[in-house]
Amino acid sequence: MNRVRRLFFLSLFFVLMLPGAAYGEQVYRVQPGESLYLIAQDYGISLDEIIDMNSYLRNPDYLVVNQLLIVPDEKVQPEIYVEEAADSESQDAKEEGGEGINSKSQDAREERVEFTKGASTVEGTVNSSGTSGVADSVPKAGSDESTTKKEPLTLGELFREYRDTVFLQGSSKSNKIALTFDDGPSGVTCDQAMDLLQEYNIPATFFLVGEQVVNHPEVVARMVEEGHTIGSHSWSHKQMDKMSPERFEGEIIYTEEIINYITGKRAAMVRPPYGTINREGLEYLRQNGYSVVNWSVDSLDWKYPDDGDQVIINTLKDVRGGCIMLFHTLQGTQPSEIISQVLPEIIYTLQSQGYEFVTVDELLSIPPYKDEQPKNSSGSWTLTH
Repeated sequence: MNRVRRLFFLSLFFVLMLPGAAYGEQVYRVQPGESLYLIAQDYGISLDEIIDMNSYLRNPDYLVVNQLLIVPDEKVQPEIYVEEAADSESQDAKEEGGEGINSKSQDAREERVEFTKGASTVEGTVNSSGTSGVADSVPKAGSDESTTKKEPLTLGELFREYRDTVFLQGSSKSNKIALTFDDGPSGVTCDQAMDLLQEYNIPATFFLVGEQVVNHPEVVARMVEEGHTIGSHSWSHKQMDKMSPERFEGEIIYTEEIINYITGKRAAMVRPPYGTINREGLEYLRQNGYSVVNWSVDSLDWKYPDDGDQVIINTLKDVRGGCIMLFHTLQGTQPSEIISQVLPEIIYTLQSQGYEFVTVDELLSIPPYKDEQPKNSSGSWTLTH
């Protein structure tokens, strides 16, 4: 019996220690007359927990019908399971002079809380997608920093060194957010995205691949005509941190030239494919008047083209004021269900919470093109010094 109990406690410990292991997530659409408190109660979680699951909420007291929320994957009451398991195991423990499962389960829960609190206080780094993670620079137990060989800079550390060149998001105190699309132009999905943006009367930023610009010049022209901003996404969409300096420079210059040939504008914003770049590349861009714009919210729409709810979860869990959202206008002849069905719900939900969609250059107050100045917060043009 002692062996069985040990195995049970070990299993319970790992379940409690794993973040999100208690339940998965699903998308819920608000119904008439519902409040956040009633929805949380329905799923067996607290009001604070459902607010934590939906960090995009600027006004939790205000919900609209069909607004999207992230909730647990089922209506659960976890304490019932613990109480039922406690009945039989506690009796066994008492017969052997033990303390019973309830006290040991509580210890496990306390360890989980301490683990979570500890992790949240560690300084984060920024990975290629602009999201936070545990700092690579935290010393390992038993290590001697004075004798340990210095590791190369992580991408996050490199980005922090180039704060005047690399941007992942705007001010979190703002209600402004930016919607961006990579990998265009395309003959179908770009027009589909622009039709949607026109319907909601919001601008976006398109980071374009030079090779595709050649194939769809009319789509690029439409972007500019309708008030969207264009940035460079390289010429060939290859990983730029692996390129020679000559190849890197060519990828930037050729893309700038073809965009300028069609629109008369020289893109001053660059988004490297996969969000990766090295120091040499950053130095070149900084010295030649470019800004690197990555993202803070990754929808992973390319990975889940047929799972709209997962794209919603990936997006809404990271939305905050000043965020830069990443979506894609992929090549092909078929319309995107993410653009036609999922993005309208996301836009509706975020607008209902008071967010304002703007182009990246306005969000960050940086020049969109080499011959233009950045916009100020009012949306008008202003000189910078």
